[in-house]
Amino acid sequence: MREEAIVEFGGQKWTASLDFQQIQALLPVILEIMEFPVGKNYTPEQLDTYIDVIEVALSRHHPELTREELEDRMEAGKADPIVGQILQMVVTFWKKHGIDPKHIEIAALLKKLTKERSLN
Repeated sequence: MREEAIVEFGGQKWTASLDFQQIQALLPVILEIMEFPVGKNYTPEQLDTYIDVIEVALSRHHPELTREELEDRMEAGKADPIVGQILQMVVTFWKKHGIDPKHIEIAALLKKLTKERSLN
């Protein structure tokens, strides 16, 4: 079973799609993204992380789209809404399968606390 959404960037509409295995594989990245400041200028590493998620979500329906093309088409400031739509797909998928998305928020908080403790 897959979750799908239409995302728009670079003047085109694209079909994003994720299945259970892809969502599982993206979980560490999703937790990382949850720590990003919203609406701020992203570091190149943070933008790469966003593009990683977008690339996975578009890979099934648009295998011809290379990472380089994706980076070229991505306009500044457009990653937030696209990743937001993809994350909403993940939440919808979890809800359909009886998984409470709050568990992910708890995991993100635990990750953050573990990171803070390791710095002390």
